Amino acid sequence: MNAGQEHIARNIFGGVAFAVATAVIGFVLSPFVPESKEAIANIILGNVLGWPLMVLAYHYGSSSGSRAKDATIATAAANDGPLDLTGSEAP
Repeated sequence: MNAGQEHIARNIFGGVAFAVATAVIGFVLSPFVPESKEAIANIILGNVLGWPLMVLAYHYGSSSGSRAKDATIATAAANDGPLDLTGSEAP
């Protein structure tokens, strides 16, 4: 899978996670859940609300930074040169 396909696959997975979370939230907040099951519905609701946050954290958090770091290291290794992490130019 190339980088473009991987990006599309991650976006599809994220969209599915948001859609499933929306569907579960809609069901839990609907009148179909009896009052006797309200406590378990609140637990489910709390867990489901975390799914989209996990997807966003993966896309924009440390996993994204790790992927960028790996690409930088791979580029430096392919060029067989030292990796400048200071941001300054060599004299």
